[in-house]
Amino acid sequence: MFPNAGPGAILRAAEYEAFATRTWGGGGGAARGGPPPKQRGGERGGGPPPPEWCIWCGSDTDLDQSVTLLRTYLKNHRARQDLFNQAWLLWASKGLDGLLTPDERKTVIFELLELQQADGGWRLASLGTFARHDGTPQETASDGYATAFVLHVLQSVGVSKGDPKIAQGLDWLIANQRPTGEWPASSVNKSRDPTTHVGRFMSDAATAYAILALSH
Repeated sequence: MFPNAGPGAILRAAEYEAFATRTWGGGGGAARGGPPPKQRGGERGGGPPPPEWCIWCGSDTDLDQSVTLLRTYLKNHRARQDLFNQAWLLWASKGLDGLLTPDERKTVIFELLELQQADGGWRLASLGTFARHDGTPQETASDGYATAFVLHVLQSVGVSKGDPKIAQGLDWLIANQRPTGEWPASSVNKSRDPTTHVGRFMSDAATAYAILALSH
């Protein structure tokens, strides 16, 4: 989500289609909700001290300070973000209080629903100001990544699958699964060969989100 690589890009995700920015990494970490208590070492966990590489294993005070810094960073940079990044914040707000006000949550939900295409899907390029490095035009058709991601986020924050727009989107997912089992998606960064590992990344991600969206 914000310029430059962050926690979400640890494994050089930018090379494989990541939106390699600090907000994407921070929002993704917040959306995952942090570690379970048993992973925290220090005073309450007992036992030997945590290994130096364990970024989550400090005391509760250390963890609280880190979460506060993360919350403040995401809140302070929210207004300048495109809708794709704000969708990540919406998802993260389910598990981390104080990221969005009730009105801000309603606004993001409304804007995401408004971008649904006539066929029931969403397209990733419509969620931000993406430009392909090779000068090729963005896809105009609905894609599996955007559709599944948006549906998963909206359902995660309480939008019912009985909502007509959600129901239409889920129908799109069901109708557009390929015979191979995957869902179609393409890069917003450049036109890629879909038979290559890098070219398949977005389709792989779309398939993962589709499973989540359909499992609510």
